Amino acid sequence: MATRGRTSLVLVGATALFLACSAEQDQQSQADAYTADAEDAAPVSEGDRYSVVVVPEGLTWEEAKQRAEADGGHLVTIDSAEENNLVYGLIADNRDVWVNVDVAAVSDGEENPIQVTVGPWIGLYQPPGSTEPAGGWTWVTGEAMEYSNWSMQPDVELLEPNDLGGIEHFGHYFGTGLDNRANTWNDMANDPRADLGAAGMEFVGDLQSPRGYIVEFEQ
Repeated sequence: MATRGRTSLVLVGATALFLACSAEQDQQSQADAYTADAEDAAPVSEGDRYSVVVVPEGLTWEEAKQRAEADGGHLVTIDSAEENNLVYGLIADNRDVWVNVDVAAVSDGEENPIQVTVGPWIGLYQPPGSTEPAGGWTWVTGEAMEYSNWSMQPDVELLEPNDLGGIEHFGHYFGTGLDNRANTWNDMANDPRADLGAAGMEFVGDLQSPRGYIVEFEQ
């Protein structure tokens, strides 16, 4: 992958006005990122390999997949630790594409706190009929998942993927704890608010969908 380009950050508001700023990257920069409203997502230039799209109101994985394809690419696929670090570098300091989730799951009348940091969707999904929770994970391009970077917190018995509610089949960046923009992944329901409720799970607080997605353009 080339090591030249520009990084542009675009925020699109309801008035469809754009604010762009650009700065030269050093020789190690290998991809460009931008943020945009999902209604008007587009690559910064034809040479970009990746684009980060911010959707402030959040969106489902299926919506992210459709919009990435409409942009002329697909949700990002990651096949090595090096590529994961590269892609993560595009979002690590971008607070707009992360959201804190501070809720409590209610079980048998008891509230169990959940504090996590939800990052953007990636092109990882689990086809129907896969062995839960770790079987069958596939990239949107049809490639099998040979590299993974699931969140692992054995000290608090939090291991991903965990198929919470039996409906978590889509991958995104994720950190345990608040304001933890980590390079690890989690499995999530397509629409957390609707799907987890429909699965009979009860929460105190506001569940949040990822606020963006990462597009990859084939070179």
